[in-house]
Amino acid sequence: MKKIVLTIIGLLVLYLLYQIGLFIYRVSISKQLVKKSHAVSNVGSGARMLIVGDSTAVGVGATSASTTIAGLFVRDFPNLSVENRAVSGAVLAEILLQLQDAREKYDLILIQGGPNDVLSYRNLKDSKKDSEALLRLARQKSDHVVMLSAGNAGLVPLIPWPISLTISSRTRILRAFLIEQTSTVGVAYIDLYQERKDDEFAKDPKRFYAPDGLHPADAGYAFWYSKIREILTSRFPNLVL
Repeated sequence: MKKIVLTIIGLLVLYLLYQIGLFIYRVSISKQLVKKSHAVSNVGSGARMLIVGDSTAVGVGATSASTTIAGLFVRDFPNLSVENRAVSGAVLAEILLQLQDAREKYDLILIQGGPNDVLSYRNLKDSKKDSEALLRLARQKSDHVVMLSAGNAGLVPLIPWPISLTISSRTRILRAFLIEQTSTVGVAYIDLYQERKDDEFAKDPKRFYAPDGLHPADAGYAFWYSKIREILTSRFPNLVL
């Protein structure tokens, strides 16, 4: 019995060391991806679009500017004027500041954020207050506002078990109040949350995640972009970009 216990302990220690090493390696890759990523904007003569958010709005993990969400918008709507104020690592309170510093009116506002509040273990009561202020201000600046918050953050390859269980729980709390708030103020919410068995990213992580196991790869951004285009068509059929 003693040998069995020691074997189990040994295996747990090896698992822990492996997870720590893998986490450190992926974090180092993530830092490199953040350094070489820049928020895509576009000077156009058409409709004015504002993007605020975190690293996913910047496009960290994409192989080129053209495969970020902002880049995909510019590809499909070359005359679209895109002002991208997103900053990697931003929590909802900081995204609110991005919006406060922007102009008074836009034809379309895209907000991408929330996961950093979850991953940093920020008090979600504070996050809830920030998101409400963010959404209300966005509606003052545009009649067409879309909020996209990443899916089940507990499923990202970077986060090891059992920490992933806590992260998924916190994501569900964030999702619940975002759904309620966006409905209240008239913001279109893109719900990407899924449990593991239904999550497209979890089914094929090598395709949908960048090498850091945290940010989307090109396929991931393309998937999100398709969801944004779908909701723009269904919620704002008269919006001309």
